[in-house]
Amino acid sequence: MTHYRKQFPADSAEQVQAILETSKDIHILRRAQAIYCRVAHNMSLSQISEITGYRILTIVKLHSRFLREGMDIFTPRRRGGRNNSYMTPENEAKFLEEFAKNGDAGEILQI
Repeated sequence: MTHYRKQFPADSAEQVQAILETSKDIHILRRAQAIYCRVAHNMSLSQISEITGYRILTIVKLHSRFLREGMDIFTPRRRGGRNNSYMTPENEAKFLEEFAKNGDAGEILQI
């Protein structure tokens, strides 16, 4: 069975090695190791899995994401936030201000 693998850009090994030398975040270091082992040493997925502790599927996803996004996979993604909000916090406070006044006056509030 022939296994075709896409080639990484030529300067990838040097760029990933720089990440390995400068990064202090363990998650970024493990990602960089998974990429570097293939780029610089052409290791198999099982060998990379033994070194990094990642599952093989995770390594495959990292490699394909590196081919798509390049060095951007080493910058942390922004998580969380107000994903289900319709207003900014300032607009929301302004909107609820009238209800708070009515509540202070002893009225029953329905929001």
